Amino acid sequence: MSDGTEVREVTIEGGWPALELATAQARVQLIPELGSDIVSFVDVRTGVDVLFRVPWGVPPRSTGPFSAATETEWGERFPGGWNVLCPNAGAATPAPGGTVWGFHGEAALLPWTVVGHGVEGDRAWAELTVRLIRAPLRLHRRVELTGSALAVTETLTNLAPVELEVMWSQHPAFGAPLVAPGTRIETGARTTETDDTITGGDLVPGRRASWPHAPGADGSDVDLSVVPDLRTARLVYLSDFDTGWARLVNDELDLAARLEWDTSVYPSAWLWQELHHTPGHPWWQMAYVTAIEPGTTYPGQGLAVAKQKGGVPLRLAGGEERTVVVGLSTERADA
Repeated sequence: MSDGTEVREVTIEGGWPALELATAQARVQLIPELGSDIVSFVDVRTGVDVLFRVPWGVPPRSTGPFSAATETEWGERFPGGWNVLCPNAGAATPAPGGTVWGFHGEAALLPWTVVGHGVEGDRAWAELTVRLIRAPLRLHRRVELTGSALAVTETLTNLAPVELEVMWSQHPAFGAPLVAPGTRIETGARTTETDDTITGGDLVPGRRASWPHAPGADGSDVDLSVVPDLRTARLVYLSDFDTGWARLVNDELDLAARLEWDTSVYPSAWLWQELHHTPGHPWWQMAYVTAIEPGTTYPGQGLAVAKQKGGVPLRLAGGEERTVVVGLSTERADA
């Protein structure tokens, strides 16, 4: 297109066929065969890819496993970027019928079918769908890039006549250079709750506070709104949103990434940070990432444990479908 708006079929790192949606303001790449994962979002003005890429790069093109028994197995096919977690999030969990829903579910590991793609006016778009294997669920998503704004409209359908309880989350992870010491985190959340299983970082596990605060392991009051200049790992649950939004702002780059979502479907979000902290597998102090993950349920310890600890799953009646829209855009820091 003369204005730079287009959709191209490309081959990227690891040998994966990918779709690239482009406008004059942004370029987005996703891998249909690998969970429809959005692995790149480049802001054209600055040349910065705001998404996180794992230190070992996109894994080689392969098939399966589609359900990971452990975080280690899931991580072997995790490229970074923006993934969808369904029907589970966190540790593998017992599921109806005597089966197990794997770590972070199936949706981010299964190959999705491209329904179509093209350009409509100033929008580049693609539609994809997948039918899960261990759960009677179908996901359909329409991805639209307009200017520097990406809108992902995702519909989850229960194909069975019986009610299902599931976890359903979006997992956009952001990396350097957007994420750096001093990068600011702004959000509509009012409440924070540190995960009760994460130890070894700078926060006290299992404590609630008001945004942007969290109790520090050294007795201090930690300000979560600024990426710290230290090695640490954090998992904090954000809730009590006025509206569903968050921004990561890097003043040095004059760049911000804005995330927006529907809190009627995703009432909470996970704030995950791995900042050159974990000395062993899988990060080896090489990962530098901040993720803000809107979702239906917390804590992120698998569906069964989340329910035991008071987490509220998404309940889908037989044949019911739910739709959520999540937007990611780039803008100037002072926007």
